[in-house]
Amino acid sequence: MEAVKRKQYSKAVQALEAFCNSQAHSRSKEYFQAQMYLVRAYQENGQSSQAIALCREMAACEYTQVREWAQRLCQRYPPAKPVNPKQQTHLP
Repeated sequence: MEAVKRKQYSKAVQALEAFCNSQAHSRSKEYFQAQMYLVRAYQENGQSSQAIALCREMAACEYTQVREWAQRLCQRYPPAKPVNPKQQTHLP
């Protein structure tokens, strides 16, 4: 979390992913705080698809505060558009 505060987003992503993976079954306050920081680190590190995916996952959380935070943040992201194979361009 300190790496996010120092704007060292690549370092923050690595550390937060490692922490969240080690605590995946925990569901502790620290786990959810780390996920919130991870969403921000993803955004600031140019990993918007990861930020969106994690945010949408958190929007289904059983804890009200986490769920509401994620739902508010998810409203900033447009819904995923299905890929239409007819609109894809093919390179020769």
